[in-house]
Amino acid sequence: MNLRTLPARALLASVAVAGLTAVSACGGSSSSSTSSPASTVSPSLSSAAASGSASAATPSPSASPSVKKNQVTSADAVTVTGAFGKKPTVKGPFPFAITKTQSKVLVQGNGASVDKSSYVTFNYDLVDATTGKSLQASFGQTPLTSPVGGLIPGFTESIVGKKVGDRVLMVINSKDAYDSAGGSGEIKVGDTLIFVVDILGASRTTASGTAVKPPAGLPTVSTDAKGYPTVSIDTTKTPPSKTVVQTLIKGDGPKVTAGDNILAHYRMYDWKTGKLLASDYESAPEEGALGSLLAAWQKGLVGQTVGSRVLIVAAPSDGYPNGRATPSIAPASTLVFVIDVLYAYQ
Repeated sequence: MNLRTLPARALLASVAVAGLTAVSACGGSSSSSTSSPASTVSPSLSSAAASGSASAATPSPSASPSVKKNQVTSADAVTVTGAFGKKPTVKGPFPFAITKTQSKVLVQGNGASVDKSSYVTFNYDLVDATTGKSLQASFGQTPLTSPVGGLIPGFTESIVGKKVGDRVLMVINSKDAYDSAGGSGEIKVGDTLIFVVDILGASRTTASGTAVKPPAGLPTVSTDAKGYPTVSIDTTKTPPSKTVVQTLIKGDGPKVTAGDNILAHYRMYDWKTGKLLASDYESAPEEGALGSLLAAWQKGLVGQTVGSRVLIVAAPSDGYPNGRATPSIAPASTLVFVIDVLYAYQ
């Protein structure tokens, strides 16, 4: 089911990042059904490099002009200077190739850990170990946000387990980068890649924080055996005429702004019947620009903090005033949402 009221915006649609994302970024779809709704376009970045096999349309790898490279076995061969948040200076025994992808934490953070299912926001500097040239850097510009699974294998391997606040040196073997795709732009087959990455944020997997006692008269929210929120509605009561927003768990993350993209799990219920209409807790979270989602979400989530669980009783005008076919929503229905805010980013 689509919660968007405007055309979906594909993640990274305006960002061309050689050596970071998969060779051909495409807007795929996360699961879509009445029991597991998802947005029309989900961030699904895939490539031969990410899957480990070249597609029929992918060029066969062809070696770059012969360059005699130093063979190194440790990321310690690379030295990095500069403070967290500033573009680093990277030195090494150029030209070189590393025998196996390696990473090391240069500056230790104390934030949340990154896992394979995370969205992560970071600044980076990308250096070609063959030429010693910095190919791309985001320092001083807009940081990059991506699902971890949408990045090249060596980057994914290197960032999983690291923490928000870490500065990470990644020295990525060419086979974990773009060899299987025949290279990418200035990156040639056989090129080892060096990344210096400052991890600025990472998504949550569930709501967490301080419980807030809601006032009497609202639908009640409990937790089922799987840890998912369940809403009970007194269907004999007349629903409120205006949208009601109630924080149930106050997260400790940053505040959501109207211009943010958000990542959230949710469940949606019909006030009149009390029935569950849609849920994505069983699959991928909803992702999209907040300004493209339902008015009830825009009214209810701006100012909330990441990590929060929010109850929204959506007046018909802020939901689907004309109803929907799938799932079946009658015109002028009052809807009840429970939402876990997992991430917010620009």
